Amino acid sequence: MINREGLYDKIYGCICGLAIGDCLGMPTEFMTPEEIQERYGYVDKLVTPCEEHIHKDLNYGMITDDTEITLQIIEEIIKNEKFNLDIAVEAIVNWTEKRDVFNKSYLGPSSAKAIKALLKGVPPKEAGEYGATIGAAMRVTPLGLINIGNIQKAIDDAEI
Repeated sequence: MINREGLYDKIYGCICGLAIGDCLGMPTEFMTPEEIQERYGYVDKLVTPCEEHIHKDLNYGMITDDTEITLQIIEEIIKNEKFNLDIAVEAIVNWTEKRDVFNKSYLGPSSAKAIKALLKGVPPKEAGEYGATIGAAMRVTPLGLINIGNIQKAIDDAEI
């Protein structure tokens, strides 16, 4: 059985791994394997995004909206001591207000469309209904972390 301190270390490690993976993948996001190979070769370290890339304005080693929103969701879960759909929406809206997200180049197309819909009052389940990218998969980590040992609750929360 893992003690509380050991559990916190694992949670912290998971969040750090998420951010590092985001930094590694940031310069190659939306690129095909062939484009990645042509531009960078085999990517096994941090690289700077090329000038024509969606993340061209991000510096070497920076995180994207994926990690930022994940961290905001974690902050809202801690503040509210629970998770539900309203808290998820609050996290996204609060993040949007903290950052100049629509004038930055790093917001993914599905995220941008869903956030604009949320801000117009579209119900959350409709706002992100037709997303074409994997932003939701990037932001589900907190639900696994708050439901350690309870797979069904993690699944139920993720379905929100």
